[in-house]
Amino acid sequence: MNTHIMKLRFWAILAVIMIHSTAPFLYKPIGNEFLAGNVLDSLSRFAVPLFLLISGALLLHKDEPLSVFLKKRAAKIIIPFLVWSFIYYLYKRNILFTLDFEKFYIRDFLKLFITGNVYYHLWYIYLIVFVYLFIPVLRKVVQNTPTNILLYYVILSFILENGYLIGTSYLHISPKIYFSGFSGYVSYLILGYLIFHRDLFLNKRGMIYTLGILSLIVTFTGTYLSSLSFGRYHPYFYKYLSFNVLIYTIFIVVLISHTNKNIFKITRSISEVSFTMYFVHIIFSKYFQQYLNAFDLQPSLYIIALFGLTVIASYLFSLLISKIPIVRKVLS
Repeated sequence: MNTHIMKLRFWAILAVIMIHSTAPFLYKPIGNEFLAGNVLDSLSRFAVPLFLLISGALLLHKDEPLSVFLKKRAAKIIIPFLVWSFIYYLYKRNILFTLDFEKFYIRDFLKLFITGNVYYHLWYIYLIVFVYLFIPVLRKVVQNTPTNILLYYVILSFILENGYLIGTSYLHISPKIYFSGFSGYVSYLILGYLIFHRDLFLNKRGMIYTLGILSLIVTFTGTYLSSLSFGRYHPYFYKYLSFNVLIYTIFIVVLISHTNKNIFKITRSISEVSFTMYFVHIIFSKYFQQYLNAFDLQPSLYIIALFGLTVIASYLFSLLISKIPIVRKVLS
């Protein structure tokens, strides 16, 4: 695998864990705690878009039989998704550690699973499953479509997505736009393909770096001012389909793609187990939150401590799982 892709995956999983480490502080009154969360969360907003870009870079250029693709994805995604959904149901209903299976109801689990309410971070896996179903079609489209047409689709998607987001977030209206978030997320896959297989943006570092830094400032400042205006946390500038997050994600990709090809062993190792880390990190994060709440830590120190402990525990657990073939097949 391309070492730059491995580096991107490494930073993506760290960013996901940082976002979930900052989350409790974003719902505090607008003050120092909120600001600490806002700074670190803004820096990490590339997390999910980066995972999607990686998927596009790795999958859209290939040509393989439909049956082969579906079989590979089913084994790699569907089985772990089902198993971890069940684990998180047990965790949510306080069964996982107490083993009090009198609280377990299959109908309750199925309802939560079908409605996507087993646990909040699993929303991304639902998205990936849905998006991946369209990849065989997307492959044929992107491989046979000129770059300017694909770029037109991406830009149009984000314009329409942001029109809807701005309308619902600030104007309290729902614009009659027949577009859903799906189109925007697909656009991230297409961007991954364009950047890594048609060298889009890679030779325009000056412009991308400038826009990337500006977009980060917009994310932080926009979130602060919007939240101040509404009197509570307001998420528009954090939306993965907002223009500022789109530009910031492209900036991160271009920045890392211009580093040398050498890669640290720990970077490679974390990249290889990032999927398992994504699933398990919430359990560790919740545990360490209870532990850290006993200490009177400054907000930024609390977030960094929570982040560090969660990364270490999630990585060690995932690494252990990767060494056990039978368990690895169902959990990672």
